[in-house]
Amino acid sequence: GLQDAVLEHLPVGDADKAERREQNLKLLEISVKESPEYVRNARQLGMEHFAREEYRKAIPWFEMYLQSGTGGPLDRSETLVHLGRSRAKVGLQEEAIADFDLAMAEAPIRKEIYYHKAIALIAGARPDLAIPVLEKGLSIPISEKPDFHLNVDRVWDGSYLTEALDFCCKTVEEHRKSLRGPCTQDQHRGT
Repeated sequence: GLQDAVLEHLPVGDADKAERREQNLKLLEISVKESPEYVRNARQLGMEHFAREEYRKAIPWFEMYLQSGTGGPLDRSETLVHLGRSRAKVGLQEEAIADFDLAMAEAPIRKEIYYHKAIALIAGARPDLAIPVLEKGLSIPISEKPDFHLNVDRVWDGSYLTEALDFCCKTVEEHRKSLRGPCTQDQHRGT
């Protein structure tokens, strides 16, 4: 009877989860190869590589999805964010910044884009350029928050943006102080 039924949840252990993830990757690769017209799977394949921190492998799949011209502004902006994050992780800062700018053009009210662009600028040693990006993100009112499953609460409540802004302002101010140094410019010129 029903009382004798056994309910199992799969995968059970870490090895099972890793095996399942490998199966998912292989299925996505097969799907993209056999059904290239279903470009959403190219995006999913890029996401799988991104989740595995295989950023170079993720990039062409995100590009394939974006080149197809499919998807709405929120999906396209999210794909551009992941493409930018992937490029930033492999040292392609300028390309990453361009991806974030395209994402902003797709969905200018998504605060997440401003956060990720600022992080890329900070990683590229440009906190001065990150400040206005963060300020713009913080200026978007919560009432503009799109109904999107990938909204990040800590971005929308402003805490991530504020933490990054505080870091940038502190870094820029420390840099300015180091430029002024202990003496004036007249002392450097010997006057």
